[in-house]
Amino acid sequence: MLRRIPAVQFTYQLWRAGSLTELGIKQREWSIQLRSREVKEMAVGFTEANKLHVRPKDNCVAVMFFYDDKHFWTHLTNKEFLICYPELEKYLQNTKKLSI
Repeated sequence: MLRRIPAVQFTYQLWRAGSLTELGIKQREWSIQLRSREVKEMAVGFTEANKLHVRPKDNCVAVMFFYDDKHFWTHLTNKEFLICYPELEKYLQNTKKLSI
């Protein structure tokens, strides 16, 4: 299962270091659905995007990837995240309750 990693590891430099287009994902939700296996294979961790120090966002998850010998991260909407990780739905529901 994908592990939760501390929000402080999601730096601006790592946000700028890559994007989903490098993984062949150009049309977000539709492409994520088609390439969910690759997303899961390249993802190394996640954290709640509203807890980030850099580029915080509500209703999103920050996901860290390792691809082409480098780390980078991006936001996935909760819906996009659950396409790849349906087993984490309860976790997302619990974090929403805690942030209210």
